[in-house]
Amino acid sequence: MWNTYSDLVQAVRADHETQCALVAGAHNFDHALIVAQYCLHIAPTGEDSSTSWVAAICHNTDRLHPEESEAQIHERVCKLVRLANLSPYESRIAVEAIMDHSKKPHPLDGLTTKILKDADKLANLDPLTLAVRSANAYPSYPPVNLVHLTNYPPGCNYKEPGSVLRDLYSSLEWEGICEYHQMGTHIKVPWFRMEKAIELAKPRFTLLRTLIEFTIQSYKSVGLIPYPFPDDFK
Repeated sequence: MWNTYSDLVQAVRADHETQCALVAGAHNFDHALIVAQYCLHIAPTGEDSSTSWVAAICHNTDRLHPEESEAQIHERVCKLVRLANLSPYESRIAVEAIMDHSKKPHPLDGLTTKILKDADKLANLDPLTLAVRSANAYPSYPPVNLVHLTNYPPGCNYKEPGSVLRDLYSSLEWEGICEYHQMGTHIKVPWFRMEKAIELAKPRFTLLRTLIEFTIQSYKSVGLIPYPFPDDFK
């Protein structure tokens, strides 16, 4: 696929290189490639996989340019997608998927958006990837909060988890249903929706849960849970 869409791939790769994100950072070029390759595995048809692959290659754009407005990101994404020479319809749904990929799942998501959202989560569910990305994202946090192991410390939340372990634990919620309110409506949608993605996610959830449980048990086995100096983590 990177040969089929070589102009697009080279443009996206150059953008990552300019932003020092070819191999470094949480949203590097290989992450875009991994997500794109997952799209090929979970899309129901070849046509769906091609459009999703194009969207996935471009999906880091907002992370590479956090200082830009949504309109500016949209303009960047449109220019990139044009390099793939898709049909006007395919281009529109690819751009839509890119712009919506980091949002919660929604009942009105199109197929390409569903595929991209699922593929992105699959790429992020690898335990090593999760651990490294979480540590990079929260360098000032302790690896483990020995007072608040799998619950948020007071004042913390999903965006500010309080420890690397708690950030890893958050990803286990993708096994279930996403619930939220939007414009007065209570919305319930599974985090994973593509059949093949659901199957691929199962062993990853098992590995992640094992990593978390083993970490906690290690501290328990040496007598540090409960932690004798709880004030340290205030």
